[in-house]
Amino acid sequence: MFIGHFALGFAAKRVTPQVSLAVLVAAAQLADLLWPILLLLGFEQVRIDPGNTAFTPLDFVSYPYSHSLLFLVIWGVVFGLAGQLTIGGRNVFGVIAALVVR
Repeated sequence: MFIGHFALGFAAKRVTPQVSLAVLVAAAQLADLLWPILLLLGFEQVRIDPGNTAFTPLDFVSYPYSHSLLFLVIWGVVFGLAGQLTIGGRNVFGVIAALVVR
């Protein structure tokens, strides 16, 4: 699952060499980085259900703010604008926003 996120971040480095690899990988994994924070703040819900899956006992009940398409587009625009304003350069906004939404 995470290998695909890293691969997109590495591939995007070729298009936007002025952006650090850490920012590109974080953009590709932003939904998964936001999820635990939003969970702790009570915006999203998870239930512990042993045996639910072979990998994790977590039953993901509701995570609309970190993984819904609407909010991924919003997060992409916000993260893309932040990147464009701090890093600048060509394609920065589009690449970062696309990585978030991917």
